[in-house]
Amino acid sequence: MAEELQHLIDRIQKDGVAKADAEAARIVAEARLKADQLVKAAESQAGEIVSGAEREAQLFADRGRKALEQASRDVILSVQQAVTDTLRRIVDASVGKAMTPELVREMMVKVVESYCAAKGDCAEIDLLVNPADQKAVVDFFLREYRTALEKGVEIHADSGVVAGFRASVEGEHVHHEFTRKEITEAFCRLLRPRLAEIVKGAVSAG
Repeated sequence: MAEELQHLIDRIQKDGVAKADAEAARIVAEARLKADQLVKAAESQAGEIVSGAEREAQLFADRGRKALEQASRDVILSVQQAVTDTLRRIVDASVGKAMTPELVREMMVKVVESYCAAKGDCAEIDLLVNPADQKAVVDFFLREYRTALEKGVEIHADSGVVAGFRASVEGEHVHHEFTRKEITEAFCRLLRPRLAEIVKGAVSAG
């Protein structure tokens, strides 16, 4: 009887130990699986964070480069505009000094002669001058170039003309500006490409 009881106890202990070992093994296996899953999730999240940071860094660098390029263009345009404005003031002042009454009258005579030669007569040629200059111009033509007036050249006042004159041929839509403003703009148009090259060369050298 005692032997059977001891055998039963040993069997119970053995079964209990086996079950405990199996449960422990299961718990350890589950723990390892969960640990592996957590590690993989952490690695994946870390990879996403790094990728996101790299994308943000690239976007930031791109935005910075574009902002720098735009700022550079703005500076260049600002310099070009400042140089152009300075050029216009210098040219305008020079043209203003050069356009003496004597020079303007000589220009008028040359224009009238060219129109008359092209048309064969001087009919319907209008010269538009500043109202303050009209009498002096008419007096000049009466003294020095009366033939032109007799052939049809007319001299009218135009408050829109500050300095210089406008010439037109009626009925032919021919109009030419010889005003201080237009002559200044003509010189500026000629000089602007050269100025652009100078500014571009200075930027490249810098």
